[in-house]
Amino acid sequence: MSRPSFWIATLAVLVLVAVWNWIMNAAGVYGFTAPPWGAWSWWNGQLAFAVFFVFIYTKGMSGAKGEGLRYGLFLGLLWYLPGLFMDWPSAGFGASLWHTLAGILGFIIFGIAACLIYKSPKTA
Repeated sequence: MSRPSFWIATLAVLVLVAVWNWIMNAAGVYGFTAPPWGAWSWWNGQLAFAVFFVFIYTKGMSGAKGEGLRYGLFLGLLWYLPGLFMDWPSAGFGASLWHTLAGILGFIIFGIAACLIYKSPKTA
């Protein structure tokens, strides 16, 4: 975690998470789960997410082609697919599906960013 590329990747993921959430909120995707933008707890939570997102990526990276996309897809499915079924009764299937697909797409973007920025000690 002391490598500069780790912290640069973490910062990039944090910025992408904030921008992605802002875009999705503006599009109405988060209509039933709007984040508290000004709250320090929200920013602290997003920072913790970004650190662990990149940290977990660094522990499993192999240098294979498409690794960031695959990592983002798998974590996106893990994070959002259960929510699809949990939110469905209260938010409706359409809203829950849109939220799930947008969230998985966001995770794919975050995974690609982590892959492009982080360089392992073996390849750096």
